Order: sequence, then C-alpha cells, then structure tokens
Amino acid sequence: MRIDTVWRNSLFFLGILMMNACQLQEKKSHEAPVVKKENIDALLVNYEILKKEIIAYREASSSQNISLKSIENKLFSTISNEFYTYWKGTTWTFTGHTETPRRGEIACGYFVTTTLRDAGFVLNRYKFAQDPSSTIINSFCEPRSIKRFTGFGRLENYLEEYSGSQLFIVGLDNHVGYLTLENGQAYFLHAGYTGVREVKKEKIRESDILVASKNYMIGNLLQNEGLLKKWKTASRIHMIK
Repeated sequence: MRIDTVWRNSLFFLGILMMNACQLQEKKSHEAPVVKKENIDALLVNYEILKKEIIAYREASSSQNISLKSIENKLFSTISNEFYTYWKGTTWTFTGHTETPRRGEIACGYFVTTTLRDAGFVLNRYKFAQDPSSTIINSFCEPRSIKRFTGFGRLENYLEEYSGSQLFIVGLDNHVGYLTLENGQAYFLHAGYTGVREVKKEKIRESDILVASKNYMIGNLLQNEGLLKKWKTASRIHMIK
C-alpha cells in the first residue's frame, strides 16, 4: 500500500474517533447532573440526638443552677436555628401533622406545637394545633408582651422596638408561625402554604403570607420568666383561650 494511501486512511479513522468523542461529550453536556440524595435516616438520627440533648440540658438546669437567661439563649438557638435545619423543606398541607422532619406533611399549627414540644415544653400538641393561634399565644407568652395590630407596617414598627435575639409567636388572619430577630434582621419561620409549600424561613418583607395579612397577634415567647420556669421543671402548659 502506498504511504499517501495509509496516511489518508489514518486521517479518516482519526476523524471518526474525534467525531464520536465530540458526540459523546455533547451527550454528557445535556444530561442532568447527578445529585446525591440526602440521607434522611441519618438526619433523623441526629434530630433524635438533638432532642435528647435538650431534655438532658433541661434536667441539668436545676442541679447546675443554670440561669434563666442561659435557658432563654439555648431555646432561641434551638428553635430558630437548629430545629430549622432539620425541618426546612418539610411539605405543608392543611391536614398535615407529622412529627418527623422531612417525612410526611405538616400544617402551620402543628409545626409550631411540635417544635415547642421537641424543645422540651410539655404540652398536648394536637389540642394546641387544632385551636386558634390566639390560644397558643395566650398560653405561652407573657400577657404584657401580647399585642394586636392591623396592617403590616405597624407590625414592623413594633419589632423595631426590640434589639438582640428575640423569638415571637405570631398569629395571622389564618396562619401561625414564629418571628425571629437575629443580627438586626427579622425572619418569619413557618410551614408556608404559598409558593413552594413547605417549612421555610424568610425575611419578613419577602413573605407574601405575612405581608398580605390584615390582622396580627404577637407575643414574645422567651422573655417570659414564668414560662421558662415551667420548662425548667417540665410542668405542663395548659391552654388559655
């Protein structure tokens, strides 16, 4: 075979190989990226460990003479941040009542009462969740801290009176959740029924549910010496309507 013929054949096969390689690369570029699925079982194991640690902290709070301020800080961090990392993305439905993060579905009232229970408060989460949000607020919040407003602007003005880390329970026209103040920013932590229907934590102005409500009832959860003492002694929280 002549050398120029061999050379042309070599170029031909090289072209085929390059074309196949390009086609393979193009195919790969159009494939969806492989996303590693979160290990829910491991997450739930860690959640159970967290709950046990909270109960252990509660039991130690008396024998070690832990201050109410330290308890307040612990509960704030637990509910507003640690619990949220587990519950975020849990699906909302009107009838949802799961007590397991990321599994099943949960309604707004059950999200609040379940996380309160898991934080060490002794309550009947079913009865509280099935009552109006005013019952939760009246039962858990210091009466002097409970306020009612009409209009989102007045709610914003009220929150501006506070500084530092704060945790509130807020009831809307037909919804309930937590309001948190962290590093000068206010967030709405709730099981939301608009947009992506799930547990979420939003800046208050970015929450369409919060902004659209006409009426607000709010109470400061943790600036309540009586409630913290009940938590410390594992005393049952009774309903106040």
